[in-house]
Amino acid sequence: MLVFRLRGEMTTPRALSYLGAQILGGILGAVVVHAMFDLPLLAAGTTARSGTGLWLGEVVATFGFLFTILGALAVRSAQLPALVGTYVMAGYWFTASTGFANPAVTLARSLSQTPPGLRPVDAPGFILAELAGAVLALVAARALLRVRRAARRASGQRGDPKNRGVVVGYRNQVMTHRRVVIDAVTATQLHRFVKLAEEPRDPGQDVKELLAVVANPAVKFIKAARRMRAREGSIRLLVSAVAGNSCS
Repeated sequence: MLVFRLRGEMTTPRALSYLGAQILGGILGAVVVHAMFDLPLLAAGTTARSGTGLWLGEVVATFGFLFTILGALAVRSAQLPALVGTYVMAGYWFTASTGFANPAVTLARSLSQTPPGLRPVDAPGFILAELAGAVLALVAARALLRVRRAARRASGQRGDPKNRGVVVGYRNQVMTHRRVVIDAVTATQLHRFVKLAEEPRDPGQDVKELLAVVANPAVKFIKAARRMRAREGSIRLLVSAVAGNSCS
């Protein structure tokens, strides 16, 4: 919530409500797990977790966790759930702190005497490390995404504007031609269907006419599609030529 609040994507009341919901959810989760294993529902943790190495591990875990989220939102938002789940699973193993990466998780685990827990006295150090990792992730994401946006702008402005205008105009002409061909084929087909319905004919002749109505526009459309593919191939050649001239 802190990162999204600093990014201006979340109001302070909403961020506080999310924080309260996470803390409450973590505590309820600890209670449920303890109940399943016939343990005291809430008890102060007894596992010692303190020291520079563990704090550094928590900075790394939080940094990677939030950087994964921010990067996925900017590049591949559809893959966000899979990326976050994979990172959380990996972070448990490659960090010395086992990857708490969330103050709400830290508070919840301080209420458990199981091995994943920690002493309440060690919780503030973990929370400070998590806040530091969050700020570092925000700074790094902003810097890298700014470089990415600048590179995309530079690639979009490469080449002569006049040449780009010619290419865009030619492509628009091809698209217009495609729409005209489709409209013409559709109109011809409808006209022949109406004519066939109005004029009484022999049943055998009706079948032949019906086949002709269906087949002829299809053949015309296939020929037109081939011509348009040839034109689009010439567009790609033109784009390559423009790009080559601009690079040279």
